[in-house]
Amino acid sequence: MSKILLIGPRTRKINPEKTGGVIVLFEQLINELDQLGVEKIIIDANGANYGNKISAFLNIMYQMLLNIRKVDHVSLHGTAATYLSVAPFAILLCRLFRKTLSLRKFAGNFNQFYENGGKFRRGIIEFILRNADYTFFETKFLVEYFGKYNENTFWFPNVRERTFTPELPRSFNKRFVFISHVSKGKGIDQILEASNQLEPGYTIDIYGPIMYGEYSEKDFKNYNVNYKGALKHNEVIPTLNKYDVLLLPSYRAEEGYPGIIIEAYSLGIPIISTSLKSIKEICDNGVEGLLVTPKSIPEMVFAIKYFNRDNYQKFSQQAFKKFEVFRSDIHTNKFLETLQLVSQ
Repeated sequence: MSKILLIGPRTRKINPEKTGGVIVLFEQLINELDQLGVEKIIIDANGANYGNKISAFLNIMYQMLLNIRKVDHVSLHGTAATYLSVAPFAILLCRLFRKTLSLRKFAGNFNQFYENGGKFRRGIIEFILRNADYTFFETKFLVEYFGKYNENTFWFPNVRERTFTPELPRSFNKRFVFISHVSKGKGIDQILEASNQLEPGYTIDIYGPIMYGEYSEKDFKNYNVNYKGALKHNEVIPTLNKYDVLLLPSYRAEEGYPGIIIEAYSLGIPIISTSLKSIKEICDNGVEGLLVTPKSIPEMVFAIKYFNRDNYQKFSQQAFKKFEVFRSDIHTNKFLETLQLVSQ
């Protein structure tokens, strides 16, 4: 395999507990490439790890100029902001130094970012997509949507490795959990309101950093939930394994394939989420879990009550099986196969 210059967001140096799914994915790719012995140079594109946005941009550009001659392929992994700021320069440098370039876009709302932008933004995005050698998107919808700009457009979903083998079959004890950023867009209000409409015996625990100052710990005291604080990355799987069903009633337009859903599948834990386009790609309603209308409290209450000891095992088995679609080793190898074609 040729040597790769990887550009993407590394773990936050300050407040690492606020590390989001985008960073988890990039760090996971690095770990998989380490295991496969792939030669690489890594440039951190996480603006939070630099003094400011200008400093981040200048540092990234400097590191690209310093290292691009040493590699055969450049691979940029990022969000919409990364695409607009770094990708045009990556394309120009790759053309100048005769290197191939792949772009991987995280999250699921890039079509809206494109459509809502002005003529200038849309022009930049089209330039980026047309001039990359290969492009990768997290959702199948985005692959289809942007495939017209580059025939070499592929699906690279949110992936995980199964780091823990659960004891199966799982038992059902009415233990529900939310693990994510604690924000309104993730459906926290709907969980809180639903919790007060449940009879005694249910447990609903909420983990995650409180975002944007939207809540305080005392806000949870009037509801039948327990706010447990933020988890470190290595605490997520052991904590999740203590519960029966994952709650993630997100209505965020930018939602892609939430990593916590993939992690729940790895443990055979079914989910309750929403019928967002991206979520419907990874969960068949009534199979691996239940999907409710975004912001619907009655449907959330119904979904929580729907699980019981009679139907739980079937949901759990299907969730465990579904994880195979999102195994990181499979998709990392597909990614490398693509880059080998590019680098020839």
